[in-house]
Amino acid sequence: MMTLIKNEAKINEEKININRAQIEHRATWMGLIFDEAVKAGVDAEGILRRAIRRCGNIHGEIFKAQCANPESCVDFRHAFLGDIGVKTFEMENIEASEDELKVEFNYCALVSAWK
Repeated sequence: MMTLIKNEAKINEEKININRAQIEHRATWMGLIFDEAVKAGVDAEGILRRAIRRCGNIHGEIFKAQCANPESCVDFRHAFLGDIGVKTFEMENIEASEDELKVEFNYCALVSAWK
């Protein structure tokens, strides 16, 4: 049985809505590129997974450089979870210790665009 994804934004602020619209736009063209690559017989999923990983590594290095101690999840929390990002993805129940970071994401603009 497939679970229904609940992805309804509750926060409605101009700056957050602009950020979400930008993310949704990028997700839309990424989805269209995926569709066209599949139609062309290309391994679209493998290619996009590798590209997403590369992008994550690039951004991860930026966050790591902002941490006084890159091994600390508390430092990472402060570098990664800024006010706009927390509101954009409606993050809750944020808990950080030196070894662990827990976050609940309640909204995703990527999912909104792909649905």
